Amino acid sequence: MRITILGSGTALPSATRFPAAVLVQAGSEVMLVDTGPGVVRRLAAAGVSVTDVTTILLTHYHPDHSAGLVEFLFAVRSPELDRTGQLRIRGGAGLHRLLAGLRAVWPRWLESRGDPFDEAELQPGRFQLHGVNVIATAVDHVQESLAYRLEETATGASVCISGDVDSTPGLIDAARDADLLVCEAPFAHDQAHGRHLSGKMAGEAALAAGVRTLCLTHLYPGSPVAQIEAEARAAFGAEVVMAEDLLRFDLPTPAHA
Repeated sequence: MRITILGSGTALPSATRFPAAVLVQAGSEVMLVDTGPGVVRRLAAAGVSVTDVTTILLTHYHPDHSAGLVEFLFAVRSPELDRTGQLRIRGGAGLHRLLAGLRAVWPRWLESRGDPFDEAELQPGRFQLHGVNVIATAVDHVQESLAYRLEETATGASVCISGDVDSTPGLIDAARDADLLVCEAPFAHDQAHGRHLSGKMAGEAALAAGVRTLCLTHLYPGSPVAQIEAEARAAFGAEVVMAEDLLRFDLPTPAHA
């Protein structure tokens, strides 16, 4: 299983961090968890074509997590690209409304040239892809918010990707015993952070879940990265990695590149 952080930032402009997107390559699946703006450029930088992507999983529909869906769907229908296979798009309640709204603005330009996209709204629960178990867990942020746990059946490797979260109980359930937790934590604990986690909260969640490695992401240009990392390490007591765009993890091997 290979996990690549395509976007470690937020909606606020940054010269080094694109908005939220994570690439997961496991089994025969090439999956995007969230599609923040610029996702097609980050895919190219990671050496992956938009035509390689088999599945898109959206944690929620705030623009910094979903607006790149427009550029992705526009790119993937290009006659210059030779796509085979059907693209799956999954998300919580409201996915159909989101896609219908985008297509109302760009009629025809976001439709597949081949087989229609496989689009479905998810309830919390488990489903199977090709060589990958996916568990969607409701988390506290907005109504449709889901965290995703992805388990590669051949190796047993597992990653949990938080999306945005306000509190940690659902996230702890989703991340239980995962090899890697990719968790948003843009604030230090002494900052106001009602709609996001602090480094301390993320570290405590990782400890409670028993994860192996914690990667902190969704960082603002002004996020106190050193302080966030220090308090996460103090709370977690195991490996903490601060996300950067194009950071890669190969699991089950714990080392990252």
